[in-house]
Amino acid sequence: MKSTLYILLFGIVLLSNSCKKDNEEDITNDLARRIHGKWQINSIMIKENLSGTERNVTHHGGASDYFDFKPNGKVYTSMQGQSDDYDYFVNENENKINIDGDNATILELSEHTFIFSDRDLTATIGYTEITYSLKR
Repeated sequence: MKSTLYILLFGIVLLSNSCKKDNEEDITNDLARRIHGKWQINSIMIKENLSGTERNVTHHGGASDYFDFKPNGKVYTSMQGQSDDYDYFVNENENKINIDGDNATILELSEHTFIFSDRDLTATIGYTEITYSLKR
């Protein structure tokens, strides 16, 4: 009787821990799951400030320009006929996405809009900031 009780208690503990783990994974991976899928490039805005000279350029995406975020940690891109693929991961705690080693801040993420921005310092002479605006 005691062994049956222990097995039953062990099963309950095991079940409750596995349910807790599933819920934690759901929370941890929520941001990444919301990013998965194909996003059309709306625009890519480049802002440079080098040695006090500012330059702004905006590229508008065409019908075949996209980012396709796969659950396996790969993102496939196509812009102006050039295709490429990169590794990516999402740091949900900091609201960041790392694509090919570059950390970008997620500025907006909804069902139809995904905007992220990456700012690189260029030694002591300035910076380059790239903001990607994607849509579904």
